[in-house]
Amino acid sequence: MKKIIIRSVILPCLLGLFGLLLPQYADAQYADTWRFKVSPKLLIPFNLQSDVSVQGITETFELGLSDFVSLDQAFSGGFRLEGRRNDWGLFADLSFTYAEDSRLAQNYPLPPTLALIINSRFNPPSPVPAGTPVTAGILASGSALSLEFGVLYRLWEAEATNGNRYFAEPLAAVRFSSLKSELDFELDLAGIPVVRTNLNVSDSPLKSVIGLNLGLETTGRWSAALLTTVGASLISQEDHFSFRISPQAAYAFNPNLALTLGYDFRYLNYERSPNIGLTQKQHALSIGLSAGF
Repeated sequence: MKKIIIRSVILPCLLGLFGLLLPQYADAQYADTWRFKVSPKLLIPFNLQSDVSVQGITETFELGLSDFVSLDQAFSGGFRLEGRRNDWGLFADLSFTYAEDSRLAQNYPLPPTLALIINSRFNPPSPVPAGTPVTAGILASGSALSLEFGVLYRLWEAEATNGNRYFAEPLAAVRFSSLKSELDFELDLAGIPVVRTNLNVSDSPLKSVIGLNLGLETTGRWSAALLTTVGASLISQEDHFSFRISPQAAYAFNPNLALTLGYDFRYLNYERSPNIGLTQKQHALSIGLSAGF
């Protein structure tokens, strides 16, 4: 709990201090009208590590680029809607990450939770103690769906002699999340039939998010931006922390449509002891479109 308080209080203070230190310039670029932009995006992870914890049982797996050919095994993507008027902006950001992996374990020590389920649900001839070696087929999956609503402000802007513009935009948001961890076990126990059991838990935490968007707008077709966000739990009992850094470049086909390419690193750690835990670390290539209206 102390870590969450530190993250939720100190990080916004540091960002605010950074904003005060930046020189401010008058912004005459935007007219006094609302402009909107939609940006769907597909993430192609070349590395995704997951720790899935359900009722005290934890499974760890790692997926590479070759595992993402099948979208039912792993998927990551997002959608962003943004509206701007003068220096202010509002946004809604939806993202989803799903990953699963399976393995066959020989002489797998029977976890206490599963031993309790087997003894109470399947009534073996004699109680099966925890730690009994079993052959187990294990399927582990974890998903994270999040929806952010936030505000951003173009705090600083400068124009170079060649007409390019540099800018800095702090942002703050509230994130609603739906997290799920699931473990499927297919156990082969001596003296009893094959046992199929499923353990799954889910939670819907609320999180505060702060961030900073640094960018370059050119007079040509190319532009670039670096988005960094940090999120932590609001006042609650769970440990929930996330970090994201996304450098990207955009190529404009016309004033209202652009192709975006970039790198996306995301880290999520969530734990509500002892029932649910999900840790994901993802490195991905980001491909998307940005359409303005």
